[in-house]
Amino acid sequence: MNASFLNPINPGNVNSIEIMDKRDAALEELRNLVNAKSEEFTQEQSINAQQIRDGIAALDVELADQKKKEEATRSNPIPQSRNEMKDISQRYSLGKAVKELATGGQLTGLELEMHQEARNESAALGINNTGNLSVPSMLWRDNTVGTGTGLTQTATSGQIVPDIVSQLRPDSVVEKLGATVFQASGSVVIPVQTDHIDAAATNEATAATESDFDIVNKTLIPERVAAVNEYSMQLLAQNIKAIDAFVVRDINREMGIGVDNKILTKFLGDLTADATTADEFAIADLPALMEEDLLTANAMVGSAKFLMHPKVLRNLKRAALDAGSGKFAAEGQSIYGYSALVTTNKMAGTEAIFGDFADLAIAYWGGVDVLVDPYTSGAKGLVRVIANSHCDAAVRRTGSFSYRTALNNATNFS
Repeated sequence: MNASFLNPINPGNVNSIEIMDKRDAALEELRNLVNAKSEEFTQEQSINAQQIRDGIAALDVELADQKKKEEATRSNPIPQSRNEMKDISQRYSLGKAVKELATGGQLTGLELEMHQEARNESAALGINNTGNLSVPSMLWRDNTVGTGTGLTQTATSGQIVPDIVSQLRPDSVVEKLGATVFQASGSVVIPVQTDHIDAAATNEATAATESDFDIVNKTLIPERVAAVNEYSMQLLAQNIKAIDAFVVRDINREMGIGVDNKILTKFLGDLTADATTADEFAIADLPALMEEDLLTANAMVGSAKFLMHPKVLRNLKRAALDAGSGKFAAEGQSIYGYSALVTTNKMAGTEAIFGDFADLAIAYWGGVDVLVDPYTSGAKGLVRVIANSHCDAAVRRTGSFSYRTALNNATNFS
């Protein structure tokens, strides 16, 4: 009898998913024992079957206790002091962890502790980490809402945590635009306002005019984003700091592209595009028209930004505002005094967005789950590193954005 499930589980290195896996294995072993015997059990077989049943009962108790612990951790995370967070962030080395696993070893020290912390965090969120290296959200990104500095409230607990810049952070263009970013626990319901609220002077004893808008609830659920990189064994043989620089940079860049791909797909799907007709306006007038779109919808323009394809920005930099001032619609990365970022990710060469990106909500679940695979490309002397994260997004107010397409129809667009 292979009753490995009867072995005691180290409570410091376990999560509910692992316990459920052990329970499933025990049930399968019991089924095989029963199905293999058409006659009555011998005494030894009866003892084996009872041991399996007792083991399943013990695992049921352990599973219930572990789920309570994970739920308590999720609902009331223990806040780390600023000094503790700094110490962990500075001591943690992704390069060391990758090097240990790439050479056939096991995680040790702080990296092992953070790996188990991340697995417990993910299990509490219902996410099954399958990699051999997991990084908790406390190291993957700041557990804060928005992009402010100083002390900020976390999205789920209300605990005050220091705003510490993590070494691991997806290099996302959308986040740089000021989207509302938060760490989620479970599914998240976002109330979406379909129109702005009307306010008007009303005489005494006269009914107020109701605003004509609806609130639609959108549910955000964890969706996987993956990034794959390969590193030579020669690179991994270098000092830990050199490996850290390569691995962290690559994961941040690739995960940033993956996150933008996922978020922009959701984002553009929530917006209604304004496809202009030929000769409707000159390209130099585009920023003012998009600004007018937001002002007409009573949206906030004070912190609004532009996002567009590089080709659109090039056209704006060449578009003179008038014949004699020497001023152009875009100067550097500024358009009419508003910041502008460019991307080729999901944005066509004839598209631009202007808006208050604080009304784009982005949720992340857990940290990042990494699989260090020295075998798939081992014959080439390469180690494959696959990183997985989970996120989702929704637009809270569509009126906060102007989305213009078919800009090639505008005058002077080339």
